Amino acid sequence: MALTAEQVKRNPELLSQNRSKSTFGYLDGVFGGVLFDGQAFVTTPNADELPEPILGLIIPVRLRQDGRFGPEDPFQRPQMYVSQHPHLACIRRPPIDRFNTNDIMFFNPSADTHFLALHSSRLGLLHPNYVSRLRLPSIALAQRYYAFMESRKDLENSYARKHFNGHVTQLKIWIARLENTKAAWADILFSVTQAQRHYLELEAFLEYMQVRQPLMNSPDYGEIKRPAANFIGAFTNKVVVVEEFAKAGVPVWLIRPIKEFNELTRIDAVVTPTPPEDSSIELQPWRGHKTLAWNRGADDPQRHNNLMLFGREFLAYTDFGRTSAVRDTIESPPAVPSLGDDFSAGPSRGPPTSRNHKVTQAPTKPRLHLHPTDVVHFKPNPHPMMPLMMEAWAYGLSTVTINANNVSPQYAEGDNAFIFPPPSVFLPPQTDGDLKPRQLKILHAFIRHYDILLLRMSPRNSPTSIPRGKWHRILAPERRNQKPTPVNDLQPPSKKPKSDIPSQRPPELYTLLVQWTDQLDPDNAHRNETLAWAGEHLPLDRWPHVRVTERILYEINEINLRWEFRMLDKRMTVDTAPQDAHDDLVTQCFPSSSFASDAGGDHMSVKYTTAWRGLSNPIDKQRRKYVLALSRVLAEWKGCPEEIVAASKEKAIDMDLISLERACASFYCRQFFYFFARAPSVPLRTSIDPTIYIMP
Repeated sequence: MALTAEQVKRNPELLSQNRSKSTFGYLDGVFGGVLFDGQAFVTTPNADELPEPILGLIIPVRLRQDGRFGPEDPFQRPQMYVSQHPHLACIRRPPIDRFNTNDIMFFNPSADTHFLALHSSRLGLLHPNYVSRLRLPSIALAQRYYAFMESRKDLENSYARKHFNGHVTQLKIWIARLENTKAAWADILFSVTQAQRHYLELEAFLEYMQVRQPLMNSPDYGEIKRPAANFIGAFTNKVVVVEEFAKAGVPVWLIRPIKEFNELTRIDAVVTPTPPEDSSIELQPWRGHKTLAWNRGADDPQRHNNLMLFGREFLAYTDFGRTSAVRDTIESPPAVPSLGDDFSAGPSRGPPTSRNHKVTQAPTKPRLHLHPTDVVHFKPNPHPMMPLMMEAWAYGLSTVTINANNVSPQYAEGDNAFIFPPPSVFLPPQTDGDLKPRQLKILHAFIRHYDILLLRMSPRNSPTSIPRGKWHRILAPERRNQKPTPVNDLQPPSKKPKSDIPSQRPPELYTLLVQWTDQLDPDNAHRNETLAWAGEHLPLDRWPHVRVTERILYEINEINLRWEFRMLDKRMTVDTAPQDAHDDLVTQCFPSSSFASDAGGDHMSVKYTTAWRGLSNPIDKQRRKYVLALSRVLAEWKGCPEEIVAASKEKAIDMDLISLERACASFYCRQFFYFFARAPSVPLRTSIDPTIYIMP
């Protein structure tokens, strides 16, 4: 018999009137329930619960206090089926108690138990035991993914390959940051949940492709595999999806209008769908912040993409001036979320620029005057404690014509400054074997504030690029009776009339490091009591072992290299290049510090153990794949030489390594000088294998 909305609203048990039917098909329900005041009903042929579906034309999604996205998160509750992301239904169902589970991919760490910080500092690391528990299964999963993709040549140029290559890259980055980068606890928690998300989605994709999809394609029409797997599952209003998921043992719920209920519809038990409020899901916004990651339809495929972009853009990556993909896909663009002292890097994001708006070119500026000492930085630093420059990159620097006429007319004062102190601050290029005591003081200040200088690079801190000559004044202030340099001397002269300039003097250079430290780590009273690096305590009265200093300088240079690479990439990449895929390709140019012998590093997780890997590897065979990745990035740059474009399409085994590496280095160095009017940071390596232990 047909039912009306009014009838089932008054008496939901009417849905079970056909429970005596002898047969049970995928359109029947183990459980059923009423939706929308009787306007619709929902059934499941194989699930053991009936959650309330997330539906609507506008679904506000925001970050919650546990680092996840609440009921609208596909990693916590079933969502509407989206054909572009069918694998989401195969995400493992989370346990009810995340604090006491043994499954690290669902575990919720707590600051009291799992946060390690020196003294009373608010900056620290996740306990290494938990990082290891995240890293080891992630390495195995990445290897499983690579093997699967190698076996599926039909996916060579597919969206799936590009999308899930990004998940593998992000998984490496988040785990590397948990392992190497000190941060506030809130950011540690967010990093944990991001690593978990990428792992679980990659795992779900492989489960869907290798196990469930073959079952869905079986000829057994109408079969129901029970009990269903312990997956999140999905809601749908498509009968074909219910049939496929039921055959494959994936939990599925079918939503239908009440008018489709008839005498053939069997529902064994009528229950009230469980609302999010009755589950164990965290509902409180992230530290009171209400930034939206999504506010459109529940079944829009972009919703899931936005949840990934939220972490990718605001913490894992920076857009370096590009328009935010998250902002472009919601109706009310949010401000950049305040996630605490996050450890991403790059300039602050401005509002998206309209496609129809013509950007006015800045007036041509007069040619700058290069200082004679600038030439010195285009040659290897011969000091015995300085890492060795790779031969191809020494050649690349030598091909730059150091002339003001070869600098962009749009060059602005300050473009040649540094966001992070360069190695020449510690070892000036023209210094012989003997260093002044002041240089040691600068090194000690850097080591004690390494984490602060990294966190300062966040776009939310609006970091200012600082000229090379000013960094030593910040790290080791001169005698107080000397006149300090005001901070505003780092910027171009003010154009305001004198009457508009505030009467209060800006902070002095020697106070900047104190200000940054007070801002990012308020409880820093004991910061200067020890001098530790890589788990070792360094001597206070002399330079560390020459090879230890070399490793420290390698890390400093590598951070600058990776930062500068992205800055130049932003200037050179054509607008039509797919941003996500291109960013993933950039990370393939650098080694991962956590996944041994694998690519996928970023500028925030540099570790000296990679000093003989990546573009710094002295072994040609092992360096080959990184040079090829570099050529593929440069091939998407404006004006890339045809030699590089052609070589980027070859396989690693077929390319002429030395010729291609030199061509890439030369093109990179010349373009960097054109935009920034100085020598770029280039790949360096240590004198000996960094895995060899050296006592400080």
